[in-house]
Amino acid sequence: MPQRSADSDSTHTLPTSPEGKKKSKGIKALFGKLRRSQSTSFNLDDNLPEGDFKRGGVRATAGPRLGWSRDLQNRSELDAPFARWSREQVCEWLQDQGLGLYVSLARQWISSGQTLLQASQHDLERELGIKHPLHRKKLQLALQALGSEEEDGKGKLDYHWVTRWLDDIGLPQYKTQFDEARVDGRMLHYMTVDDLLSLKVGSVLHHLSIKRAIQVLRLNNYEPNCLRRRPSDESNISPAEISQWTNHRVMEWLRSVDLAEYAPNLRGSGVHGGLMVLEPRFNVETMALLLNIPPTRRCCVDTWAPTSPCWWAKRPSSPSRSAWSTPTTRSSQPPPRSSPGNWASAP
Repeated sequence: MPQRSADSDSTHTLPTSPEGKKKSKGIKALFGKLRRSQSTSFNLDDNLPEGDFKRGGVRATAGPRLGWSRDLQNRSELDAPFARWSREQVCEWLQDQGLGLYVSLARQWISSGQTLLQASQHDLERELGIKHPLHRKKLQLALQALGSEEEDGKGKLDYHWVTRWLDDIGLPQYKTQFDEARVDGRMLHYMTVDDLLSLKVGSVLHHLSIKRAIQVLRLNNYEPNCLRRRPSDESNISPAEISQWTNHRVMEWLRSVDLAEYAPNLRGSGVHGGLMVLEPRFNVETMALLLNIPPTRRCCVDTWAPTSPCWWAKRPSSPSRSAWSTPTTRSSQPPPRSSPGNWASAP
């Protein structure tokens, strides 16, 4: 049985039986490509809160002045406002953020944290050489977090963690792009369609996979160890627990229902528990197509469907999925939109 390639973000044309053509028609959009357009939002699903995956919701841009130091005046010298940080402190902080490639130029230009807070987009490009839009976005979000009093669980997830997370959700083929862009937990929280397109994620299914995987992180307050990689005591498993299954755990489940020969086809597919439980368009038929089960064996779908997490979590008698359709806690307010003439828009 040929396996799906993990080196491409596209999906193969999968066989469908005549009786399945009508059902398959509704999920064809999952196997297409996303392209830039004049639309304002990612309209495959309206369940997520305003700002999730919307064009312009949170872009790789920022206002020209990031002066949160006025909110930090009462801190001790050891925890001084960023504006008073020395050149070396700022350079060490940039290194900690994964932006060490800009430290050499920063040492030549920055005199204190105030220099960075007052920098315009032109300053950052000319003086620090920050031309990557996602690096600018990362810097903006990190500076905002310095001036925030709220507990920032997503701030604990660095870009190394995110590359491992891509393995967990079944999309390891994007690790290089995410690593180069230094995508961390905060950037995941404010991810947009344009961000994903710039990361060369063009498959609609892969967009949905990342979208639902981020939703799982939000539901679990960005707990770094919330995902389930191995079977456990699942005699009374809930949709919330299924949503935490990694791509590897889903393949383990396939082996347990005598579909071991098809399990490898999920490598690089982006299928994980969050996608199966939280995405309304993903169902048993979608899974059968992704597994590349030939028409002659489609009868086995009826056999294992009642044991499928997709079927179990979405059947009419299952507990309400409303709690798993949107995050339990609304996202914090997005960063302020850029004003004309300040930071450059994302491509």
